[in-house]
This record gives sequence, C-alpha cells and structure tokens, in this order.
Amino acid sequence: MLGVRLDAETELALDAIARRTRRPKSQIAREAIRSYVLRNDVEARARAEWRTISDAERDNPEIEALLGSAFRDLSDDLAAR
Repeated sequence: MLGVRLDAETELALDAIARRTRRPKSQIAREAIRSYVLRNDVEARARAEWRTISDAERDNPEIEALLGSAFRDLSDDLAAR
C-alpha cells in the first residue's frame, strides 16, 4: 500500500482525468507508476549492458587495433586539410 500526497494542481488534474475516463484515480496512478518503473528499469538495464560491452571491448585487442586504425585514418584526414 502506498499513500501519495499531491499538490492541489495535480490533484485537480487527476480528478478531471478520472471523471473524463470514468476510471478511479488509484488506477490512473497505478498505471503511471508502473510505466515510470518499467521505463527506468529499461534504462538501468541498458546502462548495465553498455558497461558490460564497454568492459569487454576495452580488453579486446581486435577492438583496440580497429580503434587505433580509425584514429590514424582520422588523423591523416585532418592533417591533409
């Protein structure tokens, strides 16, 4: 169970949405919280996966060689200007 205090403006807006959609405020709040949690959970998982990939690439000599080659090509291009 969760109790939430809302400012007056948000409470009025929630009341209006509840009347317009004929749904209880608790249902609207539950859906909004669920959406927020899922969205943030996805972001947290994506950050964790990015860290895992970055760590793997950092220790991969093939990636290091590829990045080194790209850096040299870019440096050559910039020097030619």
